[in-house]
Amino acid sequence: MIAVNELIQMCNEMVNVVSNEDSLDGGLAKVSLQQLNLLISELNSQGYLSMQQNYLDHGNTRELRFKVLTDTERQTPDKDVIDMVPPETIDGVSRKVGVTFLPLASIDLQQMSQKNPMTLARSWNYGRYFEPIPGDPDGHQRAVGLLRLDGWCQQGIRVFLSEKLPTYDLDDTIYLPDLYNNMLIQGLCCKLCDWHKLDEYKQRFDEAFTAAKSLIKRNNISQRMMQCGTVVGSYKDSYYDGIAGEGW
Repeated sequence: MIAVNELIQMCNEMVNVVSNEDSLDGGLAKVSLQQLNLLISELNSQGYLSMQQNYLDHGNTRELRFKVLTDTERQTPDKDVIDMVPPETIDGVSRKVGVTFLPLASIDLQQMSQKNPMTLARSWNYGRYFEPIPGDPDGHQRAVGLLRLDGWCQQGIRVFLSEKLPTYDLDDTIYLPDLYNNMLIQGLCCKLCDWHKLDEYKQRFDEAFTAAKSLIKRNNISQRMMQCGTVVGSYKDSYYDGIAGEGW
């Protein structure tokens, strides 16, 4: 783990914005923090900083929404709304069948429109949009994540999500294994070189950042769970599921 202000100070010294004896002033610290959060957002979206996969279970639904609810909405909750910050992406969706979960396929909305919506679900689609916050006098909007299924799931669904790193402040600490520190340092140095137009340092930090990302990618691949194998584990699965047939 590494403190945000320590990381920012180190990177500014590495690109010679400040000397080793000086501390960042408020303006430089603010710019560096903005660049750090931009870097983390990019690495999140590219899958370099996904900490762990989690899941949530839900009942029978065709559409499931993710959004941060107001206090009034929490008093009369909608069963098909999850009170949370909408995930950037969804890793997968499974439909419950007996005591197991059958993975569904991800498709786009045009493909989903070709399906018969009155059957059991076989695929899903996820996207985000914005809507006005109810009761907000200033007209602010909030992000909403919308998960659509192409059919029904009588026994419920399981949604798989990857947890991402949040947005940080100067006094925060980034709780990551030390292996990730070099990637953040080299990446922030690249951002600062772009911001301050330090072309003489840019190529060197670009190469170091690419090497650090390659190291993380190799480490992630070696620890990634295998996704191959049979869907069912035993000839008794159909009996335990209570379906006694293919395709349910």
